[in-house]
Amino acid sequence: MNQDLKHFYEVLGKNYVEEKFVHTSAWGLARFRFVTKNLIKKFVNGGVWADVGCGGGVYLPELLKSADKVIAIDISYPVIMRAMLRAQDCYFLVADACALPLGKGVLDGVFSSEVIEHLPGYEGFLSDVAYSIKKGGKIIITCPNWHKKRPFREEPGVLRLFGIEDSYIHTAYKPEELAGIVEKFGFRVIERGSFEKELRLWGKLWDFLWGIIVNFTASVGMRKFTIFLYRLQCLLGGLIWWIVNFSGLAYVMRKLFRRGPRTYIIAEKV
Repeated sequence: MNQDLKHFYEVLGKNYVEEKFVHTSAWGLARFRFVTKNLIKKFVNGGVWADVGCGGGVYLPELLKSADKVIAIDISYPVIMRAMLRAQDCYFLVADACALPLGKGVLDGVFSSEVIEHLPGYEGFLSDVAYSIKKGGKIIITCPNWHKKRPFREEPGVLRLFGIEDSYIHTAYKPEELAGIVEKFGFRVIERGSFEKELRLWGKLWDFLWGIIVNFTASVGMRKFTIFLYRLQCLLGGLIWWIVNFSGLAYVMRKLFRRGPRTYIIAEKV
């Protein structure tokens, strides 16, 4: 197990409840809608599935509806404890995504959302996944997309409020890149693409404007108030997403933009 990575996510998992922030924001809501509707409901059909890097377990209830058994895996003990409260019918493991303690061919599928971009390398992860999935089993992966310049590390930014001081691994993969990578590990790509297209026009602008306010209050030592503002930013952004979605504007933007800021692939073990 990568001890540096484990320490980072233990601290982050203890201090930062991602479900309260990211998953209530416009980005989180758009992601949840797409992943549940277009990936889980469409491609998870019974069998034993693992959610690798499950975090606080936001997708576990949806996976349980479609799979016969679900194994929830994360490197961080605090987030596994939160996931247990969300979906008690799963099996839970604290483990490194690059050193999965699973037997050969024991899984019908692996779901892994927003994980591969945080790993020191994808080789160990995909090698273990390929070993654990039986022939004909599926893998579903989502991660950030990139356009002009691929990121490799990210400064902590707002995470400084939650005890994170150093930069951390945060890269991205284009759909065609990720497809080429998984094919090297014995998978055949069924579908690939990008999503969160409905946020192209306003999502980053919203975060930029709020970031000015949040960074200012943080710089003058107003930690609790800054956390409150960050929470408000997420909630109000989420509200705008609901309005955009139900007004039909989101549908128009999904048709208008070819590329979204998030990548997905579904592949089958051959």
